[in-house]
Amino acid sequence: MASGTESSRLKQVTLPPDLPENTETASSNSSLEKLGMQMLLLGLKTLSQKAVVAIGELFVLLTCASAFALWYSVLPNPNSYQLVGLALYAAFILLLHLVRRKT
Repeated sequence: MASGTESSRLKQVTLPPDLPENTETASSNSSLEKLGMQMLLLGLKTLSQKAVVAIGELFVLLTCASAFALWYSVLPNPNSYQLVGLALYAAFILLLHLVRRKT
């Protein structure tokens, strides 16, 4: 008899499987999805801003690399004209960098 009363208690405690979905959980799920989308967009915005800054700094890298390449090509046997040309090129590059920083 004791087993009969326990099974009747279990039948009373268990919930029927066809209960409607709770609206609070549905709204919390949609708010979590919106929050996730906002976080993803914020991350992509930050990444794109950093990429634009990196592309802007590429100018400095290219001009320094060109000056180094010219210096390296003149290094084996320099004459006075080549050294003056390299000095003028370096001054021109420095002037470009100064003008670019002011704008």
